[in-house]
Amino acid sequence: MGRTLGLRQVGYYSKAFDITTRLGDMLANALFGQVLFPSYARLQNEPERLRRAYLKSTSLVFMFIVPMALGLLVTAPILVPVLLGAKWAPMIPAWQIFCLYGMTRPISTNASPLFLAVGKPRNNMTAALLLIAVMVPGVLVLSARYGIVGAAIGVWAAHVVAMLFNVYQVERILPQTALKTLTNALPFLFAGGVMSLAVILLQDPIIRLSGGENVTAVSALIAIGALVYLALILLLQRPLVVELYELFIKALGLDRRWPRLAPRRPRPTE
Repeated sequence: MGRTLGLRQVGYYSKAFDITTRLGDMLANALFGQVLFPSYARLQNEPERLRRAYLKSTSLVFMFIVPMALGLLVTAPILVPVLLGAKWAPMIPAWQIFCLYGMTRPISTNASPLFLAVGKPRNNMTAALLLIAVMVPGVLVLSARYGIVGAAIGVWAAHVVAMLFNVYQVERILPQTALKTLTNALPFLFAGGVMSLAVILLQDPIIRLSGGENVTAVSALIAIGALVYLALILLLQRPLVVELYELFIKALGLDRRWPRLAPRRPRPTE
């Protein structure tokens, strides 16, 4: 890309990729690598419990990744100039495509520790080889025709293929997970879609009220998007949110200091 497109275009590409994917990758890698791999290893001889753990962990990461990815995508036209400066505006299309790439990470990143835990590390190698086999020619062909946007599309498409292949590989280890994995993502995609629509519809009025594209407008759009998404997730995924809240309270020891913070346990009759 440096030889064919020039260093400036590579700079746009690199900046867009780093900013849009770094936070999501840090979250996914920290959770899957440091927390879930030991849990999966303990459950490797209990397929049903392992299946439930895998599906729940995938849903958990979808809950965080989807609003980040879609939020960065829809706010890119105002977010990039305000935070980085107008000189970075040419990278916006590639930035938006990489946001879509980030949404493949919950499934692919979750599959890796599962394969290691059940003693099938070669599955990771197979998925990596497939990713390279699709990505390299895709990036070369598309970047020659469409520049960094084409390169970003090549990377995104390759990761979609690798994600679907990992779904297939997990299905062979844990039957009846493929369809469930994809359907579990639907509530988060729906909530993220409504959030994105709300931000798009309110963007122009917020910019006018803020006196132009500035930090105030960006902050207001982020706050609105977060409130819409949280409200819908509480409505659609309340048990998962309550469980996450309970784990957070226990991890910090707040339930011992302030017992009222702990969620109320239902009585047997309830």
